[in-house]
Amino acid sequence: MPLLPCNNHLNRPLGFSTGCLHKFMDSYSAEAIEQLSLRGQEAIEVICARIEEIPRLPAIAPLVKMFAIKSVHLPLKICYDNSLEIRTALKQLEDFYLQVGATTAVIHPESVADWSIFDDLQLDLAIENLDDRKPRWFGFEQFEKFFDRYPDRKMVLDLNHCYTYGDLAERTERYVSRFGDRITEIHLSGCETNKHHCPLFKYRQREIVDCLSSTSCPIIIESPFDNLSDIDTELQFISDCLK
Repeated sequence: MPLLPCNNHLNRPLGFSTGCLHKFMDSYSAEAIEQLSLRGQEAIEVICARIEEIPRLPAIAPLVKMFAIKSVHLPLKICYDNSLEIRTALKQLEDFYLQVGATTAVIHPESVADWSIFDDLQLDLAIENLDDRKPRWFGFEQFEKFFDRYPDRKMVLDLNHCYTYGDLAERTERYVSRFGDRITEIHLSGCETNKHHCPLFKYRQREIVDCLSSTSCPIIIESPFDNLSDIDTELQFISDCLK
């Protein structure tokens, strides 16, 4: 039976990033999307980890489209410049984005060399706060300057990234108080000792779940799992924390 605990406690959309499955399953496969759908959650974030994976997205579009809330995480570890390669890739990504009816396009801001390449694209761009290994975008001042220049852009709040600084609750509250009207979704996961993402239940990191009360935005779980049963364990842990 599908698990629905978090929706019952939070009364807002919750779902998973497809990247949660990458350790044991092809996260671009129909099976991956179906397994997330079986958990009964309303939201999904399709993460396109590498630019080379973009051509694979249309095959899963019909399944992704069935979710109520859809977002797309743009490719990682590339430089978004004004080259033909990048512009061509973004146009393909835009086609998928519009086909599934997504409402948020997540991007790591340190990857962008030329923001003008997004000007003519129908992508609802949202920059993500980064962990303490990305010093250029660690401060609130950088976000304020960015939003002053691009007032139509949104934000994704990653609680794992807030956690890496050692002031989780205070940092989360500052982001929400200053940019709350721009936050379109929350990224939720545990934090490894090396500051990478991990399941919340691994270290029983209740304090990260507690920060969900700061905002009413949709929640995307980004915890990387080792098997399918980990998904249900994570949902149960979140549910128990919220009781």
